Amino acid sequence: VPDARLDDLMISYASDGGGVGPHFDSYDVFLLQIKGKRRWRISAQKDLTLQ
Repeated sequence: VPDARLDDLMISYASDGGGVGPHFDSYDVFLLQIKGKRRWRISAQKDLTLQ
């Protein structure tokens, strides 16, 4: 695994009905949900070239 893919760790907490809202990430993401339930929506968004 290239080092560029192992450079960040983020921990998130949300109350019932909370969250970060619709968005896209310009990098690979590995999600691990510990507790509760959540509706994950993953789209077919293609990679974008950022300037």
